[in-house]
Amino acid sequence: HIGMEVMPQRDSAYHCFNQLEFKKIYKQLRPRFNKENLPYSFLPFHQKAIKWALNPAVFILPNLLIEAEGRWNRFKQTLNEIRWRWLAK
Repeated sequence: HIGMEVMPQRDSAYHCFNQLEFKKIYKQLRPRFNKENLPYSFLPFHQKAIKWALNPAVFILPNLLIEAEGRWNRFKQTLNEIRWRWLAK
């Protein structure tokens, strides 16, 4: 990279087209995403979030939603485990 122009002005028509295409593709790919396959998945959450925010190639909102879904599923699994242990007594 040469120069100071890291994020150039974007063409709004081009940006809108790309955004619509991303939404189409995302709907198809979303069921295959999981928390373990996100970028920087080996890091603690606060470090992951910082790296996602600083990396222009990473989509932050979808990653946060996937992270939250993974945490919610883990929480539900823990509650089910507690419930089954309690019922087994």
